[in-house]
Amino acid sequence: MGGVKRDIFFNTFSNFLQFGTRWFLNVMLARNFSPVFYGKFTLLYSLANLFSSLFAFGSNLFLLHKAQENVSVLIRSLLLTISIFVIVLTIILIIFPKYLVMLLLAFSLALNINLFSYYKGIGWFDKEARLYLLFSVALLIIILLMLKGFIPSVNSLMLMLTGINFAVFLIGLLYVGSSFNFKSSMKTNFFFLVKNEFIERFTYGVHEFLSILFKNLEFILLSIYAGNKYLGEYRAIYNLVFPFYTIATITSQVLLSRLSNSTKDKRKLLLRKFTILTGSVGALLFIILYGTYPFVSQIFYDSRFTDTIYKFTYLLMLANLLVYLIKSNFEVALTATGKQDFRVKVLSLSILFLTIIDFFTIKLGGILGHSLAILIVNICMFLIYLKETLSLRT
Repeated sequence: MGGVKRDIFFNTFSNFLQFGTRWFLNVMLARNFSPVFYGKFTLLYSLANLFSSLFAFGSNLFLLHKAQENVSVLIRSLLLTISIFVIVLTIILIIFPKYLVMLLLAFSLALNINLFSYYKGIGWFDKEARLYLLFSVALLIIILLMLKGFIPSVNSLMLMLTGINFAVFLIGLLYVGSSFNFKSSMKTNFFFLVKNEFIERFTYGVHEFLSILFKNLEFILLSIYAGNKYLGEYRAIYNLVFPFYTIATITSQVLLSRLSNSTKDKRKLLLRKFTILTGSVGALLFIILYGTYPFVSQIFYDSRFTDTIYKFTYLLMLANLLVYLIKSNFEVALTATGKQDFRVKVLSLSILFLTIIDFFTIKLGGILGHSLAILIVNICMFLIYLKETLSLRT
């Protein structure tokens, strides 16, 4: 197997393990526990994802580009992550001490974001796959213990997840070996080192944080505006749609690679082809998934989500999936033409818009109104991206 094909294989395998085991955890929680329990877990895990992006502060993209320099890039990135964590931890413990466990999980996730981004940057896809395999086995054991009643609370589950994330991180450092030396990387004062690292990757950090905030905002807002019971029900239905969002990730990566090495005329053709492709796939999924909802819902959750309101919520989720698949092409087109700042502005306004209208739609229609608000925001984002892309004559 050639080097490139080998890397693609291991990277795909890692993504499959990362996504598959966490998706399985969510389905098992939704199936075997009350909506309140699952809603509380969803809220805390969404907050952990959000804070992990703050702690990692752009390391995902930054280390992919800089990792080839030397291991000191990873060390400086970890020092920045630790510094941000200590500051946030101090503030949160004073105001909201009950979120300590969530912050510890977020910190463990951020450490692994740093580590795995570094691995990808230097081409250690096989080692990354081994660590994800270890993580997946440990997570499956946790799921088994949870189903047997050995993990009675959400905080206990969060602590177990934190433990395996820390374990994977420490094992991952062993691969880096003797080259991992904090002192050798601190040629300047610690304060200035962290400050310079923060300034250098500020754009990466802000964009990554806003992206994660937008992805998790629908869960956070639903918990705030309606409560964990509604969040648990909504997330349970969302689990049936979520796997298909990976299609956008795959097509976006391919499209970005091709747009970056194409002429203007070819870019137009590529964008048109990918829009037709993702639109067709999305429409086909919409028809098939909605038609099979009663059967699929029965398999995963017995008869808990067969009422009309759940069916219409699922319908809106599928419509949102269709919009998202098409929208992702224009997001990539703007990135390829250097309009990342424009995307950040649109993302910021979309977060504000969703926060406002979701308050009213949830009060009027519960999870159905919540799904409608998300669909409206995504349609607006798509139309803005479409207009901007056409004005650039990509």
